[in-house]
Amino acid sequence: MQLYQEHVNPSAKHEDLFDAQGNYRPVNKYNRDSVNGAMHLIQRNNTLQAEIELGAAATILRQAADGRLLSGEQVTKVRNI
Repeated sequence: MQLYQEHVNPSAKHEDLFDAQGNYRPVNKYNRDSVNGAMHLIQRNNTLQAEIELGAAATILRQAADGRLLSGEQVTKVRNI
């Protein structure tokens, strides 16, 4: 509860996150879409390993065909350096 209240919405309540038996519901009011917030990954294919790979791939320096170092833009002719 404290993490949701701190990072997503201070008014988050127990019944927003847990079912009647007290089981945590990962797909809850604050985590099922980006309208109310997002606390953690809920799609089974999104793993920590996949996140690390995406982060690592984002650090690869790319260079345009004319030699310019690219930072944030997308062009069709790039080469990894």
